[in-house]
Parts: sequence; structure tokens; C-alpha cells
Amino acid sequence: MLRSIVDVNLCKFLSPDVPLFQGIIGDLFPGVDLPKADYREMEQAMRDVCAKKNLQPTEYFMTKQTCCSKARGIFMQNEGFA
Repeated sequence: MLRSIVDVNLCKFLSPDVPLFQGIIGDLFPGVDLPKADYREMEQAMRDVCAKKNLQPTEYFMTKQTCCSKARGIFMQNEGFA
């Protein structure tokens, strides 16, 4: 349940709001440690594209792109494209 809450909401926040959201999640689910999802292959592909496009792959940028990718996947499944 916690993974769903984080995945659905994290990408909606601006970078200054992320620590506040994480604090709220920590207050609602004290002592629950959410393991980081394994997106190594996707992150490496994003870093490669950033290098080619002369962009900086900041943590915020990488998180936003991961969220967008997950949202596209959910949309495609719901629309019957996957």
C-alpha cells in the first residue's frame, strides 16, 4: 500500500515539496522502511541519453522521468495498448 501511495503521488510534487511529503509519509507509517525499487536499467538508459543531449541527470530529474514512465505504463495498460 505504501509503495502505491508513494508511486502515485511523488511525481506530482515539485522538488521543494518532496521532503515534506516524505515527512508526512514517515508520520503516517512510522518505522516502515520502503525498499528502493530497482530501476537500474532504465536509469542507465536515461543517463546515456542525458550525456548525449548534454543534460544533467539530477536526482529530481531522474525521479520525475521514472514517475512519468510508470504513469505512461499505467495509462497504456488501462487503454489496452500493453
